[in-house]
Amino acid sequence: MMEGTSPLLEEALTRAVQVLGESEEPWKFAFAPGRLNLIGAHVDHSGGPVLTIGLPQGTLALARQGREGRFRFFSLREGAVEMEELPREAGAGGWADYLVGVLHFLEEEEGVVFPRGLDLAVHGDLLVGAGLSSSASLTVAATLAALEVAGRTWAPERAALLAYRAEHDFKGVSCGVQDPFASALALPRKALFLHCREIRWEYVPFPADQVEIALCDTGIPRSLAGSAFNDRVAECREAYRLLSERFPGKPSLADHEPELVEASRSWMPEGPWRRAMHVTRESRRVEAAAELLARHDLEGFGSLLWESYESSRRWYQSTIPELDLLVDTARTVPGCLGARLSGGGFGGAVFALLRPGAFGGFKETLERAYLRGTGRKPGIRRVETGGNWGGVGRF
Repeated sequence: MMEGTSPLLEEALTRAVQVLGESEEPWKFAFAPGRLNLIGAHVDHSGGPVLTIGLPQGTLALARQGREGRFRFFSLREGAVEMEELPREAGAGGWADYLVGVLHFLEEEEGVVFPRGLDLAVHGDLLVGAGLSSSASLTVAATLAALEVAGRTWAPERAALLAYRAEHDFKGVSCGVQDPFASALALPRKALFLHCREIRWEYVPFPADQVEIALCDTGIPRSLAGSAFNDRVAECREAYRLLSERFPGKPSLADHEPELVEASRSWMPEGPWRRAMHVTRESRRVEAAAELLARHDLEGFGSLLWESYESSRRWYQSTIPELDLLVDTARTVPGCLGARLSGGGFGGAVFALLRPGAFGGFKETLERAYLRGTGRKPGIRRVETGGNWGGVGRF
């Protein structure tokens, strides 16, 4: 059993047995952490790089051989779903589609089948809808747990690719590879510098002892499968198509030069042009941020976080007034080095990088401003960047 997982594991096991019953089959388990995207908003699906860190919180998946060919899924948050056979397309409903997608591609692409069926229970302690990659954490954990039952051992990146397909191809979310790779490859006290087009990565030291991280939740949920997110991805693809017609040879939208994109305003439709302005500039910011973080230049790194948020607001148009209020207020707080979206935007949360000891004043200032502006208090909490970094096991 992995250190730090006992309460989550014990609760999941107790409830899984209550709902799914006793069995002679042993439970196998896998844990996949959530992630915080330090910088690199909406560029992974356009071939750009991202910089992320793993979190102690994540998703635990318990799996065991089923009975009579049935597939039984249970979430401590969402309830239970039972199927006699796996559907070939999404439609089971919400969270269960992610699990069906994992098993679908395990069978279709890898020949991993469960003729006796499968019991799969999931439990997590991530804040859902705040941009901490709860869906990728779910699919990575489910992939690893199912592989344990099948007696297979995969490299983390292979599991991440299958988890990506479950969310992107099966569930229909126009996401990139960032989230499952961040969940599968996270290391303590390291930031993952992932180059999404060619899928290669390196690690940059993250000075966890020199900063505090605050997560500021608007309380407004978002859905990555919603039309706004998918519309933005479609506009990025259209921008790449239009640019490639005139300026061929670039393998992705992120590879086009920002200056060339800016000069394309006269002939490109406004939506694709704005998205290209964001993607090309944000990709350069990520590269610069990795260099600054490697040099422990936290002031310079923080300034890029402010720039990233402004680009999301102006060019990608993925912010909402409540997010703007939190970030604009954060700019006024002494000791706040930078703040930006923690996830896809359109609701959810932002995170702020703080000097040690600044959290108390930061929390008080943002709560007061948000209450005055919206009539509600935001959810503000510290985010730790150490702890459980995933794994598999059995009992």
